[in-house]
Amino acid sequence: EYGNVVGQLRTAAEALKTGEVQEVSVNTERVLTIMRLLTPEYFLVLALKADGNYGKGRYALRIAAPKLKAELT
Repeated sequence: EYGNVVGQLRTAAEALKTGEVQEVSVNTERVLTIMRLLTPEYFLVLALKADGNYGKGRYALRIAAPKLKAELT
């Protein structure tokens, strides 16, 4: 389901000419979900408890993303 959301966000960013989407977060009552886009086909997802460390999660994805992207392409 998040794949559809990311696709819609990409379309919106393109229409608004704001540049490519790099990261998306969805905060719900119980889960904090952070998605880091790697390629048009792949994105990396981290799910944390709602009280998890958002900054550390973003940092971990930012560090891991280039390494994983290199493996996929």
